[in-house]
Amino acid sequence: MIRNVTVRSWWILLCLLVLSAGLYIGTAGSPALDDEDVDAAHALVSQEMLQRNDFVVMYMDGVRYLIRPPMHFWMVAASYKLLGESEFATRLPLGLAMVGLVLLTFEFGRRFFGQRAGLYGALAVATSVGMFIFTRNMIPEAIYALAFEGIFYLFLRSWTGSLNPRVGYWGAAALCGIAVLTRALIGLLFPAAAIMAFITMTRGWHRWRELRLFSSSAIFLAISAPWHILAGLRTPGFFWAYFINEHINRALGTRLPHDYGAVPLWAWWSAHLVWLFPWSFFFPLALREVPLSPRKWGKEMDPGQQARLLLFAWAGVILLFFTLESGSRLEYYSFGAWPAISMLLGLGIAHAEETDRKSTRLNSSH
Repeated sequence: MIRNVTVRSWWILLCLLVLSAGLYIGTAGSPALDDEDVDAAHALVSQEMLQRNDFVVMYMDGVRYLIRPPMHFWMVAASYKLLGESEFATRLPLGLAMVGLVLLTFEFGRRFFGQRAGLYGALAVATSVGMFIFTRNMIPEAIYALAFEGIFYLFLRSWTGSLNPRVGYWGAAALCGIAVLTRALIGLLFPAAAIMAFITMTRGWHRWRELRLFSSSAIFLAISAPWHILAGLRTPGFFWAYFINEHINRALGTRLPHDYGAVPLWAWWSAHLVWLFPWSFFFPLALREVPLSPRKWGKEMDPGQQARLLLFAWAGVILLFFTLESGSRLEYYSFGAWPAISMLLGLGIAHAEETDRKSTRLNSSH
């Protein structure tokens, strides 16, 4: 069922805006950038962009920096241009991304699961320990997580008939291009794999023409390809360093130089209890939302059921990938799945409350 935005929803959005802005923008000025971590080094890349007036080939302390896509560095450079170089300006793009992530999570949950589920999911995004900790560092996780959520929201609305397919699928393709410019190949791999898994599970491949694959691909390439082409033309060895050594070899644990590590699988999975704290207490409620009966997947699924299945596909693809990929696995690599997990947590809590209310009413009637 498609729910209209009510006055109460606008008030909730306003409260979430104030909360998330206070948590992520209001605190962006501290702590100081860490010289021993990626913070100062990545900030230096954005600083050199402005000094050299070169937004294609990136440099770190005068050395070409060929292993990261440019979107986050562009955003920080723009922040420096507007506000000057400071800790606040460095973290502002991440703070804005987190505000967007909180608000979009509420809208996603509200539309497909109801207002209460959307609110709890948004609060889980806003107040989880890991979300806050990993936006203290200059890493692009919050930005590409927002792009991912936008991709799945637009796709699902078009797939379920509540949004013009051109707007939904073309918008999702554009955001996929932005995700690639933010987090490289996984910006395409994860959304495409999750959507393919969802379409397969719902037996929806007969609708493939609706996706407008040719025009959507053209939009994706128009956004993602130019920087890669220009960087390759201007920098000999770029394609090997960027695509092969940094992505494929790193995933296999054979990248040179070998200056990185991998968190053991048991520790990586266990850390989610910390990164999603305090909402991780409600993991059992989220697991109850698993659609266990494949026989019911298909035409008879309403938009809410399809949304639930897409969330599990979204989170499942990312968690499975880093479970199998042992060459380079850090704690925050599953950040792109956390909004999906948060929405499932919100849905589980809302359903538990609804069950409790029904039980209370039933008992009182007797």
